[in-house]
Amino acid sequence: GVTFIYITHDQGEALAMSDRVAVMSAGRMEQCGASADIYGTVSGLKASLEQTAKMLGNMNNGKGSAGQLLTNDSLYTNLSNSLESLNLLLQDMKENPKKYVHFSLF
Repeated sequence: GVTFIYITHDQGEALAMSDRVAVMSAGRMEQCGASADIYGTVSGLKASLEQTAKMLGNMNNGKGSAGQLLTNDSLYTNLSNSLESLNLLLQDMKENPKKYVHFSLF
């Protein structure tokens, strides 16, 4: 066998022509391994990025609970007000427990 270094920006070409692949970034080797291992890592990363992009797109379009909170001002305001009221109630319960808890024995 002949050993040679082939530089390309084409992922398919790199995987088709080699037994081992090195992934470079900013002049540094980030990953080196068998073509199949690198391809599996790249494919998994691509799938994760696609899922993340879909999720963020749904959120930006107001889909799901997080999307509603991001895009619906009145829902966000109501939730914030409710949380503020709950915090005030908890603070008052800590400061005045007898106001909320009563025991009586017969």
